[in-house]
Amino acid sequence: MGSVETGRLGEDAACELLTRLGYRILERNRVVDGVEVDVIALEPGRRGDTVAFCEVKTRSTTEFGLPSEFLGPEQSARLRRAAGAWMRRHARRVRGARCRLDLVEIVVTDTEVRGRVLKDAF
Repeated sequence: MGSVETGRLGEDAACELLTRLGYRILERNRVVDGVEVDVIALEPGRRGDTVAFCEVKTRSTTEFGLPSEFLGPEQSARLRRAAGAWMRRHARRVRGARCRLDLVEIVVTDTEVRGRVLKDAF
């Protein structure tokens, strides 16, 4: 499986995981101010809703480390900037919601797909 195919499978798996956890997917692969955000999702909560800007990291093996270990500070800064711009543009749509930057870590092997959400990862 090629890296593009693995990445697409990982993003699909991330959306399935988020949905199972009660999130509502708002957008996928959205470009905001030149930065692509993999998944933008709304997590309902007792204290109000949270808009989660999710970076999806997918790997086919953990031999060289977990997917979360491949996140650099530049990526974090770009995601933070994109999240702020998106929240300003959609202020009415998500009025009162908090903003959070999450990492969705996906490992795809020949036999299984595993994932976890790291909230406030940035």
